[in-house]
Amino acid sequence: MASSVSDALDRASAHAPYLRGLLRRFPDLAQREQWRTAIVPQIDDSRPLGAALRIAKARLSLAVAIGDLSGGLDLEGVTRTLSDFADRALDLAIADAIRAHVPGAEPQGLSAIALGKHGSRELNYSSDLDPILIFDPDTLPTRPREEPGEAAVRIGRRVIETMQARDENGYVFRIDLRLRPSPEVTPIVIPAAAAIAYYESEALAWERAAFIRSRACAGALACQRSYARPPSRRPRREAGCARTTCTVSPGWRMVRASRGT
Repeated sequence: MASSVSDALDRASAHAPYLRGLLRRFPDLAQREQWRTAIVPQIDDSRPLGAALRIAKARLSLAVAIGDLSGGLDLEGVTRTLSDFADRALDLAIADAIRAHVPGAEPQGLSAIALGKHGSRELNYSSDLDPILIFDPDTLPTRPREEPGEAAVRIGRRVIETMQARDENGYVFRIDLRLRPSPEVTPIVIPAAAAIAYYESEALAWERAAFIRSRACAGALACQRSYARPPSRRPRREAGCARTTCTVSPGWRMVRASRGT
């Protein structure tokens, strides 16, 4: 394995400018099996969260690439590692945004539903995230005289900024919210009840199909993963029925469980 890692480092330096730059910034990851510890990245809590996540993502990208090129990680290991970090980053960004909006508040009432490759834990090196951000107006912390919907949008904007802002270490993940219900008219964070109603009554076929691989990945619902079964990787015969899709989808099963419906 040592020779495989050495060969992987040589190829990365010779043929991948991005990885070559990361090796210069993080030379510790070039030492023997150091990449193995880096695939579970440490978040530096002495830095602002966005900066800490960008450093962690850069180090993770290099560590996963070394494991990939050396044969230490198979395809599933690569995609699951990247997807797990996306879950963690989103979860931290949501908690940080809520606390920044209402200092001292418990980070609750806002969640992210992962779709597509993120939903099925198949992210690759350049994947963006296509979450749906939902909130519970009864539990989301708000400022005095602030409507929950207004608070949700402000918190959501901070989450997006944390994930997409760039510096010398790049960005965490690009965020695309256009897969939410009626994106041309709805706010970037929508009430959970409205989202469920939409998918049970108005969603188009492709929207219902997208939810076959959905799962609650971050925020208030992340602790309820035990309610969900692993996401299906193939369309179900029942996918033509919006109610069935919302029932069998792991993401919406967790939403329903949290609301007692």
